[in-house]
Amino acid sequence: MVDIDRKMDMLRERVASLGVKPETIEAAERVVKANRMVAKIVEPLRKEWLNDMITHPNAGEFRLAAVDPDAHFLKWIETRSRHPYHVTRRTVAAVGDKYGTDTATKLSIVVWPQEIAWAQRMRLDPNPFTATKAALFLRETVGNPSKTFSAIADMYSDAIMRVGYLDSPVQEMSAVEIRFASDLPEFAPLFQRYAARAYAETLKDMTRDQVEKLAQRAAAEENEERRLVAAGGIARGAARSPMRRSVSTIRTAISFKLDSNSTYLLETAFIRKVEAGEVDIDPGQRTADGGFLRLIADLEQRKVVLDMEPLPSPAQYMDTWEIANLNGSFLDQLPPSYKPLGCTKAQLESWQEAVVLGKRPRPFDAVSDLGFFLLGA
Repeated sequence: MVDIDRKMDMLRERVASLGVKPETIEAAERVVKANRMVAKIVEPLRKEWLNDMITHPNAGEFRLAAVDPDAHFLKWIETRSRHPYHVTRRTVAAVGDKYGTDTATKLSIVVWPQEIAWAQRMRLDPNPFTATKAALFLRETVGNPSKTFSAIADMYSDAIMRVGYLDSPVQEMSAVEIRFASDLPEFAPLFQRYAARAYAETLKDMTRDQVEKLAQRAAAEENEERRLVAAGGIARGAARSPMRRSVSTIRTAISFKLDSNSTYLLETAFIRKVEAGEVDIDPGQRTADGGFLRLIADLEQRKVVLDMEPLPSPAQYMDTWEIANLNGSFLDQLPPSYKPLGCTKAQLESWQEAVVLGKRPRPFDAVSDLGFFLLGA
């Protein structure tokens, strides 16, 4: 039997095998800043990653991390920093030991996201004390999600024993619905009970003016996040239905003497700026077609973008063999807006021939380029 001292030595060896270089920490700080977290969060996150790897139920994950801890940590923190309110397996397991696995699972999957959504929503509350407490709760949770999750778990175990808590229709709503619905039924989220106690002393020593300034900052943070949520939705929508495949966009591009490949590059750069929050997006906005059309029309800005945008890898678009072998089924997959163009099999074949013979550049997006072809470009 291996004695406890030897096991401790082995544990220290495992921890040492997951050491990361100073330059990796610097790179991680850049990652979290890009994902709108403060640089000082990197050290707590490094410890979280370390504990995750040491206790991971899949031993292969530890071995993978130990082979190249710097690369593994950077990949992990890229994902983790996009989920600032994430609660670790260990914390959920500890709650499960206390209140049962089913309760812990419901808390982590349903209740916790709802509570976060309530706090995010209430940053816009007209009562400055409510908005400030919501912001303080979210800020504390980013720095120590295990603490606030465990506290909410304790409150939940008490709340479900009270008449009416589980009967509220809010219990059936998703976190997204809670955060963005215009109106909600009356409900007292658990985080408010925590915040009322946790921040009482902090708020007691503040003047009304100070609280109102904090509430204004909280509202600004929520509105900015809502703009980023809208931007993410627009980017995902553009991935499903690229703007460069819209007949109206193609007509505009042609009027400014652009071909399909230039339009592809412009859209790629534009959507990247949308995702980065560099394009003005209002909360609730569903498309950014207007902003993209303005970019197309701005000769100076358009030139700057096209000069800087790298070409896509050849592996990302069809080669001439693939284009030559397209058939009628390709026409069936064209966007609905192409229907008035009435593309015939003969027109498809003319376009294929022009590409294969080099009369047209090999297109980055075959669907878009066919639209340009049908409109005479």
